[in-house]
Amino acid sequence: MAFFDIENFTECSSKPDPAWVENGNSLTKKLYAATMNEYEKIVKTINSGRELKDRERLIVTSKLAQEQDVNKSNFRMDRRPELMQLVNSLNEQLENFYLAMRGRKKSGPKRLKSELEHEVKMLRKKVKELENQNMKSFLEEAIEREILENQRDLYERLERIQSENKILHNRVANLTTSNQELIRQIAEIMNSSS
Repeated sequence: MAFFDIENFTECSSKPDPAWVENGNSLTKKLYAATMNEYEKIVKTINSGRELKDRERLIVTSKLAQEQDVNKSNFRMDRRPELMQLVNSLNEQLENFYLAMRGRKKSGPKRLKSELEHEVKMLRKKVKELENQNMKSFLEEAIEREILENQRDLYERLERIQSENKILHNRVANLTTSNQELIRQIAEIMNSSS
């Protein structure tokens, strides 16, 4: 059996689920199942020998989130580190498998300079896409942190204002009581003087 045979890439489905999936909540199980299904689908597509774009031959978490009707922030290292490590590992396997299949397909004469230049261009494009994807994830996390911080500040401010409001209500109630007492005393003085 060759190193890059299809059996190497489908045996994942026959293994029992990892402990972090078994012990995880229903969303973790759902995302794991979706990830593995996507992996198997991509393996079959690669095995068909078709030329694929980067996003077609890798597991794209934003696409999975959309298909599963969940927020894409569920695919973040800080929320589900084991799942993200699995996605990264599977993507590395898929990339190696795809390159091996392409190498097997093209294992003929040496490639022309134009083909090599095209491949360099495609690899640069891929690097740029990955950088953009990483930057996007970083910015989303930063925005989410900022929103949470702003919400926390607003909540603290609201509590402070509510506390001050309660103090002022008590002060008004005391002043009203004092005012009524003074009016009663004035009325008594006026009644006693007449």
